[in-house]
Amino acid sequence: MAYETEDYQVLHERYGDILKQLHEIECDIGWFEIIDKALSDILRIVYEADINLQIVQIKEKFAGLRIYYDIEGDADEETRKQINDAIDRAEIDSYTICEICGEQGKVQKKGWWKTLCIMHQHSL
Repeated sequence: MAYETEDYQVLHERYGDILKQLHEIECDIGWFEIIDKALSDILRIVYEADINLQIVQIKEKFAGLRIYYDIEGDADEETRKQINDAIDRAEIDSYTICEICGEQGKVQKKGWWKTLCIMHQHSL
């Protein structure tokens, strides 16, 4: 499915409990499904562990997805591991999906590093 940048608003509606501090998502819309899955997993963990977590940044860096968060109060080691595992899976997946369109892609290193499909490789 093709997404538009405005679709990121859907994520704020779905995951408002953990996105209150996030003003914008700093990557192209091709990673929408990866981000959606990661946020779904994180929200489930947050509810199960009954912790207060806020996503503070979602962005592209060196061709991969990065998700940063803050936890208020204590969270046990297992809960932190589950959250970090969800984020790590999203980052790994982002290296195989075009950031622009969501099709299969690979990391391109021509000045800027980006994960792109064959069609979008010319955009570097």
